[in-house]
Amino acid sequence: MTQPQQGIAVLKAEEKDLPRILEIQREAFMEEARLVGNMPISPITEPLSEVERDFREALILKAVDATGNILGSVRGRRKGDTTMVSKLSVSPEAQGRGVGAKLLSAIEISLPAQFYELHTRKQNHKSMGLYLKSRYAIFKEDIMEQGLTFAHLRKVAKDNGSTAEKT
Repeated sequence: MTQPQQGIAVLKAEEKDLPRILEIQREAFMEEARLVGNMPISPITEPLSEVERDFREALILKAVDATGNILGSVRGRRKGDTTMVSKLSVSPEAQGRGVGAKLLSAIEISLPAQFYELHTRKQNHKSMGLYLKSRYAIFKEDIMEQGLTFAHLRKVAKDNGSTAEKT
């Protein structure tokens, strides 16, 4: 098992970071694209203009190492009592070192809400492992025409130490 990487900081992304964030996102999701038969998936086909729009309308956090190199990023947006988490991506060289967990925790702290929601392909064992370990639970599944199953996951914010889900 890879040791956690020391000296990782999570910061609010700056506009100048957006091209590098998109580059890392594409690198990070290439394995996922291969696993689904090189289908065009949005994290790879997303244009820079959409990242720029999210920069204006949502929160984008970046993880950097001690020298300032960007290792990954995550986006979050409040929607009522829920923070929608998306595009969590870590450069392939930094995967398995706790960067994704650090980004996920940071977006939850930065955008406090009653619920946190995200989605991923259910067969993506790396992502599912991270989300389940971080106390997310599947609340809905979608089976797409291509035979892919997407899991929608939700985490209930701690309320006086309780993690019981409210319905």
